[in-house]
Amino acid sequence: VGLNRFLAELVAAVQKTTNLQVEAIHSLPRRRPRAAWWPAEVEAYGCLRADRSLAPFFVAWDRAAASFHHRKKRLAAWYAFSNEQQSWGTGVPSILVLCANASTSAQWTKATQTFAARHADRPLPVLLAGIDAVFSADPLDEVWRGSETKREAALTERLTWRERVPEECHLRPLADLPQTPTQQVPMRSVLAAADTSSE
Repeated sequence: VGLNRFLAELVAAVQKTTNLQVEAIHSLPRRRPRAAWWPAEVEAYGCLRADRSLAPFFVAWDRAAASFHHRKKRLAAWYAFSNEQQSWGTGVPSILVLCANASTSAQWTKATQTFAARHADRPLPVLLAGIDAVFSADPLDEVWRGSETKREAALTERLTWRERVPEECHLRPLADLPQTPTQQVPMRSVLAAADTSSE
């Protein structure tokens, strides 16, 4: 439910801008094929467009009851994916981690700093934000930070932008969505539009 709300609010926030579009947004299946174009331990994929630039990203939903070991396990899976022969090459998209609370945010910060130090030649772009902060503001607002800093910035500032994405992602423009900023966007409609446009 929380993940669906985040994705729907992100779509609604993008619709209020004049320079951004949602290029793709998908929830990802629990069962992941061995040769999947997405890493294990993420729940969703999205991509924003600004003119000819694309900012793909994955979303990882944190659970308050999860152990610190589980958070390290998720990070290990993402780094393992980045080291595999996969369609993204060396530039794996940003991974947005929605932290359950201040305590789990501190654990994520510690774990991401440790992994980044171990892989100093190729640290992953992991972006952290508190769930409450995202929902009390706007998913595009200055609530995102990397593990290396406490400074929060807008999502578009933190994402990694590129000219193209792998064909496997089946990126297609979303079908028309409600344009009224105050209108709630049902997640089922968003995902249906994404699935239809990728056929």
